[in-house]
Amino acid sequence: MFKDIDLDLLVRHPQNRLKALRPHDLLTVQRVGLTEPVVVRPLPSSFPNSPRYEILRGERWWRIAGLFGFGSVPAVIRAEISDEEARTIAQLDDADAEDPITEAEALQSLLDNGRMSITRLAQNLGRTRSSLSHLLRLLKLAPRVQALVRDGKVPAGVAR
Repeated sequence: MFKDIDLDLLVRHPQNRLKALRPHDLLTVQRVGLTEPVVVRPLPSSFPNSPRYEILRGERWWRIAGLFGFGSVPAVIRAEISDEEARTIAQLDDADAEDPITEAEALQSLLDNGRMSITRLAQNLGRTRSSLSHLLRLLKLAPRVQALVRDGKVPAGVAR
């Protein structure tokens, strides 16, 4: 089901690791508005007259919509999603992060939980196994080097 949902009825998924917004996403929304819906599921504790929804994918759009004063966002409502599927979708959303460390942490989390092999994960993301392996190597760097990569002061390729 597809509908506009008020921003105050949405809550973030606890698995989401989004820390920073991408400048080009802000510019896109400023110029043309929201270009993608968020994917949500109803929270079981919601009241029928005032449902609340958990964001599974698209937290960045929700946050940007709030920054620009939008009252609502377009949303795809997926009522049939299990808790495990919700975690996986939220982690895949993190895997789209521009920050390579956050992306690597999300990928590692998916691999650690045994939900996907690196080969299947690469196929689902439309990437090569090798590119994911390179990203995952960033997690072996010293924390201070990871911070430099996260802040964009050192490119991921140089840090490896």
